[in-house]
Order: sequence, then C-alpha cells, then structure tokens
Amino acid sequence: MINSHLNERVMRGNFTVLRAGIATSVQDLGRKDHRNIGIPVAGVLDTQAFTIANELLGNPVNASVLEIQLKGPSLLCSCTTRVVITGAQIEVKRNARHLQMNKVYWLKEGDILDIGKVTSGVRSYLAIDGGFKTGEVLGSKSWSKGITKTNVLLRDQIVPFFFAKSNLGARVKKAIIINNLQNTTNEDVVAVSKHIEFDSCSDDVQNILLSERFTVSRLYNRMAIQAEEVIPNTLRSITSGVTIPGTVQLTPSGRLVILLNDCAVSGGYPRVLQVSKEGLALLSQKREGDTFSFSIV
Repeated sequence: MINSHLNERVMRGNFTVLRAGIATSVQDLGRKDHRNIGIPVAGVLDTQAFTIANELLGNPVNASVLEIQLKGPSLLCSCTTRVVITGAQIEVKRNARHLQMNKVYWLKEGDILDIGKVTSGVRSYLAIDGGFKTGEVLGSKSWSKGITKTNVLLRDQIVPFFFAKSNLGARVKKAIIINNLQNTTNEDVVAVSKHIEFDSCSDDVQNILLSERFTVSRLYNRMAIQAEEVIPNTLRSITSGVTIPGTVQLTPSGRLVILLNDCAVSGGYPRVLQVSKEGLALLSQKREGDTFSFSIV
C-alpha cells in the first residue's frame, strides 16, 4: 500500500545503473519475524543514518534506501524527485557538481547522480522521496543472498522508486535532524550487555573483554566483523545457540566475532557479549585497522 504522505498523483520513476559500485544494495529495517525458519534479518546496518535520511525527506520510517559500501554507483534518473545521502562521508556529484552530505537535493529527468568513494567510515545511505519500489519478500524489501533475486546492485539494472507530483515529503524540525547528526560522530566505545556464556569466562578474559581495545581485521562484511587480537580462551564450543545481530562470539582460536545483520540464526561458539543497537550502528562504520572497546550498559 502506498503511504499516505504520497497520496496525490503518486507515480513511478527509476534509476538506471551506469556503474554498480561495491556491494550496493536495497535495504530497509529487515525481516525480523522469520528467524524461526532460518531467515537472516538483513536490513540496514547503520540504523541511525537510515533514520536520519528518511526523516530529512519526511519518508515513512521503513522506506527502503540504497546502502552503499566503500564505493558507490553512478545512477541515471528518469524523473523529478528528491534525494539525500547520510552515513559515512562519501564523494557525491550531480551532473559533475559536488553535493553535500545530509542535505536534500532535487533531481530531474536525465540527471546523473555519481556516488564515488567513501572517505571516512564504511557505509553511506541514499534515500529518495517515498523509498525504492523493489520487490518485497517476507515483509521486507531488503536484499539478502539466497532470499532475494539479487543481493547487490548490477550494471544496467533498473531500480524503481515512488515519486509524486505534489505533497513531496513532510517538513521535519531542523533541530531534531541536527541533534541526530551530532549523535553519529565517530566514537570508539561500543555499548554491550553480558551474554549467556560471559560468566563462564575466566576473570582474566572478562577483564580483557571490558578493558582492552580491539582492532577490526580484514574480515568484515554484512555478516560479521572479526577482531585481530587473540584472547586466551578455555571455553568449550556449545552445541548450538541462538544468535542475533550484535552477538559477540569467542572462537576456539581466541578471536572475537561480532555478528551483523546477515548472520546465521544460530551458532556453536560461546556468546560472551551482546552489542546494543547504537553499538551496531557505530561498528557498521568501522573498517580494517579501526579500533574500538566495549562498555557494559
């Protein structure tokens, strides 16, 4: 059903993908009610940047966006609409002219939106008036490998979206947006709670988990982030346990693995911590070599 704020002369437009970029995908808040049948949540990794993008346009809270990782696509617009880019700092041009982050811009038919390299962070978010009109699977538009027909943007692909001739978006209080933007600054402390196997760890391991800094390894994607450091681990693997985005596992080799939105719904490694929603947004913008620490909330 089309949302009420797009209730006058709602039509469809589209982007033609001239260059695909790296691992760009359509995401919303994901499919949270199907983990019981083995379906990953998927959805945006940085929920704060996602929320700000939709607020700036006056979109519905779950309007789908393009999540852009490290390098973005080049897109040919078919009609008049509005867009905004939030999240990681990234180079953006409209018809070769630079655009600012966190600012709403108009596009018209024939405009080329060229999204280049991320200069700070990992993931940026392109939101459009009304959201992207891609297919819905199990209540979500989020692309996910094995669940949707594609999981990344491809060259020459047509990506449809809603647009309206009038009543384009709701006005948003500037103070709210400014406040939210201030909360997305680069930080290093990740808020966590103790997980089931935390108390089974030795005092030394518990102290390391909550006092040491950890470094993002080259192994990071939408499924998980692995830390470089090795922790002395005497815990045995568990038969199998429920895992969700934000679960921190301690592997037999002593590596920390922080699960993200495309993770499996269960696993056999001890679960020592659970990252908060805000902590996940922070970690989603960490790349190889970046550091962080955990703090109990």
